[in-house]
Amino acid sequence: MEHVSATAGGISSIAGVLAFALEHLFEEGLTVMTTSNNIKNIRVLSFGFKYGPPPFAHIVEDMRWVANPFYEPTLHAMTGADAPVQEFILAQPDVVCFLRDMRNNLRSRLRGFSHSNYHETLIFAFGCTGGKHRSRFFAIKCAEMLAELIAELDIDAEIVVEHRDHEELVS
Repeated sequence: MEHVSATAGGISSIAGVLAFALEHLFEEGLTVMTTSNNIKNIRVLSFGFKYGPPPFAHIVEDMRWVANPFYEPTLHAMTGADAPVQEFILAQPDVVCFLRDMRNNLRSRLRGFSHSNYHETLIFAFGCTGGKHRSRFFAIKCAEMLAELIAELDIDAEIVVEHRDHEELVS
């Protein structure tokens, strides 16, 4: 019984310290308890594997599993920024599922990275064979989702989309 009362006495004194600390925090303001957003820049990249290895990125997605618009004569000269290419890609059921999952994953990563002291810049990269159709499409979609998510999560960051290969093609 003596051990229990010593433990209870310890809990009582810890509770007193916690109460004092909380009272002090409320007097000083809750800034100590909040976590600031550390993300300032988000780069979204598209690239072609045939032009070299993926660039450094926190997340790299290989989009070569998606049917390639390159082999469609009417789409060959277009890019992933063009509506007919986007329609071709979105017509694939697995792509719709991937985009839904990507949105949820981006939300989780933004929440996590925004509380990290190590990441002012986040980099997401999407690769396909040539960097013209699929990777560009997914980079654009990712940037659109990120714009919505940073507003939702109250993150003040700039989003930049870059196309490593085919820079002459503006999207």
